[in-house]
Amino acid sequence: MNDPQKQGLHVLTIRYPFVVFEQRSWQPFLNIYETEQALVVVVELAGVDPSSLNIDVEAHLVRIRGNRNVRPPDDLRRIDRMEITSGPFHIEIPLNRAVNPQQTESYYQQGLLQIVLPFTRHSTQRVVIKVMDRGQE
Repeated sequence: MNDPQKQGLHVLTIRYPFVVFEQRSWQPFLNIYETEQALVVVVELAGVDPSSLNIDVEAHLVRIRGNRNVRPPDDLRRIDRMEITSGPFHIEIPLNRAVNPQQTESYYQQGLLQIVLPFTRHSTQRVVIKVMDRGQE
């Protein structure tokens, strides 16, 4: 490689897949607000197809799963910067107050997922009390 015009030239293989990335689950940024009637969770999910979202709500836990697929251009020659996380994500949010999963609502707008989790009026915690037989004295 004695050609001075080719010195310092870094060539990427342009075969698909051109780069192999390790698939790790990532976690999106979120805000949690409390109102008088509900907890409101706002999750930053720019570029995520809402139909790929799976939201699981229990009395004290919210699970959100999905996938963001950021595809590079077909005629890619080089990556100068890569900061947008891509691939599957999974987040679990423990709740410090019981919510009513049946009345939960979610909205997706402009890359933000908003989940409204109304508080339950009844305690959903199960308490087991063991009755001790003292016998006759």
